[in-house]
Amino acid sequence: MGRVTPSPITAVALCFQMDISPGYCWPFQASQSQVVIRLPAQVQPTAITVQHPLKESSGLGDISSAPQDFTVSGMDGEKETLLGTFTYDIAEQPIQTFPLQNELLRAFQFIRLAIQSNWGKSGNTCIYRVQVHGKRRKVVKNSMQLLDKMSEKFPQQCLREKMSFRFPKQVLKPRQKEAVKVAIEEIFQSIFYIFSKNLTLAAWDKTALGQFQNGLYQQIEQLEACVIKKQTQHFWSKDPNRLKLKKYFKEIDCFLKDKQYSLCSWEISRAEMRRCLQLVDKVVRKLNN
Repeated sequence: MGRVTPSPITAVALCFQMDISPGYCWPFQASQSQVVIRLPAQVQPTAITVQHPLKESSGLGDISSAPQDFTVSGMDGEKETLLGTFTYDIAEQPIQTFPLQNELLRAFQFIRLAIQSNWGKSGNTCIYRVQVHGKRRKVVKNSMQLLDKMSEKFPQQCLREKMSFRFPKQVLKPRQKEAVKVAIEEIFQSIFYIFSKNLTLAAWDKTALGQFQNGLYQQIEQLEACVIKKQTQHFWSKDPNRLKLKKYFKEIDCFLKDKQYSLCSWEISRAEMRRCLQLVDKVVRKLNN
């Protein structure tokens, strides 16, 4: 489940509460309103579930504040894609799931639920529980695609400046999955650090760059949230391969500084980071099989 992000006529967060006791809802002071749901990562939405108490269990015998007609849209920056128009029927079961129309299998991090009408209550509309169903996009592959999108072609004038960086592949070959996760987390942190530097001379697509940075940050957060044994972290901190990994990213950082963060130095670093993520992607796919 995600969080609710305030929009001009919404506020934070009772939409996703676990308690759906009668009256314990997110109330809107009108029959029309909206919520914007922030998902924890880019997700290909497939369905949305809306829940409201039955008339018999409402205590008041009146559920006219339940939503009736509503639309669901996926949001990507300033673009918005309609995923369906639906009707919640109070004569049916309290939990109703609606398949979304996402034929292009697009992924979004923000979903807008816009209530068009309720079942007759003039003063307010109540939302008890909303759930978004879908498939999480392959985040590492998505990061590589965003790197490609940031700049269409490698500039010809930069070919003579090409550098040879050696990624220590052995850091991704430990026997334990936990150790791999710790290594991948450090790789993401290092890439995020590099792409937080002086980017003024990099003539890149700013939207793709922002999405790339946000995607890395979310991946770091998700890995940090994983339960990783302290013993694994201790061994990784003393692993000689970790020093090789730190040296690899230090060389890239020094290269950018020496070149004063020139256009070519950023293009070379971008190409190298894509190669690095390609290696990570292969490992992640093996771990998931």
